[in-house]
Amino acid sequence: MWTFLMTTRAALATPGRRGMARRMLLASATICTPIHKVCCAGAEAPLCSSESGSCTTVVFEAKRLGLELIDSFDGRVQIKRIEQQSEALQKGVLPLSFVEEVDGMNVRGMEASGVVRLLQRTRRPVTLRLDSISAYAGLSPEAALEKAAQAQGFETARVTIQKVPGAASQGVAGMLSREGDVIEIDYVGRVAETGREFDGRHRFSLLLGNGDVVRGLEIGLLEMGIGEVRWLRVPPDLGFGSRGSRVFGVPGGATLQYEVQLRSINQQTNRALRREDVPDERRF
Repeated sequence: MWTFLMTTRAALATPGRRGMARRMLLASATICTPIHKVCCAGAEAPLCSSESGSCTTVVFEAKRLGLELIDSFDGRVQIKRIEQQSEALQKGVLPLSFVEEVDGMNVRGMEASGVVRLLQRTRRPVTLRLDSISAYAGLSPEAALEKAAQAQGFETARVTIQKVPGAASQGVAGMLSREGDVIEIDYVGRVAETGREFDGRHRFSLLLGNGDVVRGLEIGLLEMGIGEVRWLRVPPDLGFGSRGSRVFGVPGGATLQYEVQLRSINQQTNRALRREDVPDERRF
């Protein structure tokens, strides 16, 4: 079972072609987003050090990096927050990372104000070596991602995804759905609290990332293989919210449950077909 963690403000994830991935954090032990390498590092990952090579190295071209630095309790300089639309956010820098080196210079023991001045006078490009692991050590992937979101001041909501056992849901090395794809799905939606069916469609077509369905359902359709079946549990914040839906007869504050099967991606129905094998004009 997977849990998708979604922010209700702007993004922690590396910006993509459309807005949905920028609003989403994926908390899964088997799938990682560009923003959060810690989720695959696990609790046993070594702390960052120049000797072990476990630091993250990031090269910046922009004069303004978009990093708010603070003095941490252990005498190191920590990234408290990352500005929206900044180069740091685009390159997947994590909030709460520690700054270890600036252009090869060890800055441990320096105050945050001193590191800020150093960055201001250092020519671009400038290389930062960051410890992106220590602040999240020992946390589950879900907890680590939630901590990163909270550091940015985001509220979060979770979509629970369960693959339905069966041949169509097994790990076929074929094309997986992503933002910008036109997909066809069969689905049934129910109100979790009552079990009442409020919606159901066959061969329904939508553009992923376009907001054609409620956000929780759209998130649950990402990284899905052709023929795969999933059960989704969508909280009110990612469904119809506190007002509900008069059109579908869904009361306010209702949790939604969906059973959904992916029929095609960009008019392709072969489960084993890889994206790179599809003609350019049909990849989308």
